[in-house]
Amino acid sequence: MRSKRSMSIALSVTVVLFLIGTIVGAVVMDHDSSFEKREFALSMISGLDKGEYGGYYLDDDGESIHVNLLPSHPIGISESDMVKMHTVRYSLGQLWDLQEELSTRMHELHIQSLFVNTQENKLEVHVYQPDVDIGKRLQRYAPDSDMYKVVWDEHPIVSVMGDVAELTR
Repeated sequence: MRSKRSMSIALSVTVVLFLIGTIVGAVVMDHDSSFEKREFALSMISGLDKGEYGGYYLDDDGESIHVNLLPSHPIGISESDMVKMHTVRYSLGQLWDLQEELSTRMHELHIQSLFVNTQENKLEVHVYQPDVDIGKRLQRYAPDSDMYKVVWDEHPIVSVMGDVAELTR
């Protein structure tokens, strides 16, 4: 009786360990595949300056690399199942420059955070309070309103200064 129970427990543990190993192996393989695709994308654009392309991103399921190209700077790579090309309006350099410009005025403009969204080819300007005038104020520093989008964050970022935590909203 004891031997059947021990055998049953041993078999159950073996099956559970096998399943865990299979799941972990699949996750590691998927991570390795995404890493390889990222490395491939980087090798494609390694010779380009930030002013010559609009960045790249992996799609949501990690199956394809999307490379954003400017019409004036095509690269000699053709599309495949793994690589998708998109023509975009702004270079990564232009978006980074706008991000840098606005980062020096975050307090003045009530900006909570800035994020270059390569998928949308825009700078996301996150504000911590609804503000109908933000567009007018941004126009002074970023006249091309197609280059950015304003996003209202309902949840404020907490910044810690010394031992005092203070909400940014």
